[in-house]
Amino acid sequence: LQQQGVQLPEDRIIGKECKRPKYQTLRQIIENLSEEAANLWFVEDRLKTLQLVQQQPDLKEVKLFLADWGYNTVAHQELVRNDPSIQLLALDNFTQDFSLWP
Repeated sequence: LQQQGVQLPEDRIIGKECKRPKYQTLRQIIENLSEEAANLWFVEDRLKTLQLVQQQPDLKEVKLFLADWGYNTVAHQELVRNDPSIQLLALDNFTQDFSLWP
């Protein structure tokens, strides 16, 4: 991030070394930033992780995106196309302004 000029306080960077489910990390973000879940967008490349977030009643307002360039299959992408609560996100969209995201 620093190489690209992005400055973030270290306490705002959450990595996999914390070894907890991502839905718990989403809760931490919401709690620490006093954000509403509806204001949080979560991009993930594993469908199972997004499905676990879907199962959390308190996170139902989090907007979920499956990155189509990650660790998922065409079958996973087809499942998402039929699930209105998860949007399939192409890399081309990811690099665009948020107003152009699905």
